[in-house]
Amino acid sequence: MEQWYAQAREKLAKEEKEGKYDERGKIILPAIKEMLLDFATQEAEFAQAIVQGGSLSDCISAVLKGVGNSMSGLETYKRAASFYFPGADVRVTVEIDLAPAAAQSDNKPDKPKGLLLDLSAFL
Repeated sequence: MEQWYAQAREKLAKEEKEGKYDERGKIILPAIKEMLLDFATQEAEFAQAIVQGGSLSDCISAVLKGVGNSMSGLETYKRAASFYFPGADVRVTVEIDLAPAAAQSDNKPDKPKGLLLDLSAFL
């Protein structure tokens, strides 16, 4: 897996510098590249698809094809993932914390940090 990820990272870095991007492409380029690398860490097969697939500039063009003035981040990432791996889906979980400062300053946080193990499960 490490080999495919390293190759994908090198390819995307090279194509980021050498590719031709219009103004909209330049805006989304950093986020797309970062997300593609994140996907590559999750799945070696996806990293391999990046290495063996099309260019980053072609990916950006495919993402922006038919887009008007705006597009959600989720749709952007779905299109980028599908460019390299047709049929891939992207899921996102979003949570809201109405009082994050209060939870951090409280001496008794609602959720413990770290991993909790129930040792009775091993008996």
